[in-house]
Order: sequence, then C-alpha cells, then structure tokens
Amino acid sequence: MSRMFATATLIGSASCREYEFLVDPGHVYIGLPQSEIKALGLESIPRGKIEMRTATGTIEQQIYWSIGRIDGRGFVATVIPASIALIGHQFLDNHGFRVSPVTETIERVPDEEFGPPYMVSQWPV
Repeated sequence: MSRMFATATLIGSASCREYEFLVDPGHVYIGLPQSEIKALGLESIPRGKIEMRTATGTIEQQIYWSIGRIDGRGFVATVIPASIALIGHQFLDNHGFRVSPVTETIERVPDEEFGPPYMVSQWPV
C-alpha cells in the first residue's frame, strides 16, 4: 500500500490553514510541526502533557487543541508536536471516516452504517 493523505483545515486563534496530512495508522492524534502550532495560535491544554513512546524512548509532549474541518465535517482535536503533518487512523475512525486500501483514499462512512461494534448499543429497545 502506498502513502495516503487526507486534507483538513485547522483553525487557531491566529490563523486558519489547510494541510495535507499523512495518514499514519499508528498515530492517534493530529501532529504538526511546532512552527505551525505557533503560526496557528493554538492554545496549549493547561497541565496537558502526555508521555509518548518513540523509537528512542519515552518522551513527554505538551498537547494543544484545535477546531477544524475535514470533508465538510467539523471536529475538535488534540494536536501534538510532530516533524511533519500527521493525522491518525484512529482520529479518522472516530470522526466517521475510513481508509480504503482499494482506492488508497479516505472516505466517509455512510450514515446508514452503524460503525464499529463497540458503538452499537446493547440496551433493549
């Protein structure tokens, strides 16, 4: 499978920019270079730090929040510093998109589909 990209717009207090994100199956959040986080004017989450495992060990990262749009759908996202613009596969799943290995693009999950089994209610009707 080749590399897949997803286009999304992030909105900060200083700027609104469209990015071509590399879809990373192992990434959970949205990743942006620190210079882009600053240019957008993204707010850091107070006392918001997460530990991340990398190839060279565990590091602590400040996290930020942003609002944005992808394919006309609005979202609120956690953003972390990264060397390039990344969007996590899990982020896409959680926002109603799936990665198609056939077309090598992202696509909306149709509204009539229920989604992953963990989203289906087990309560009696």
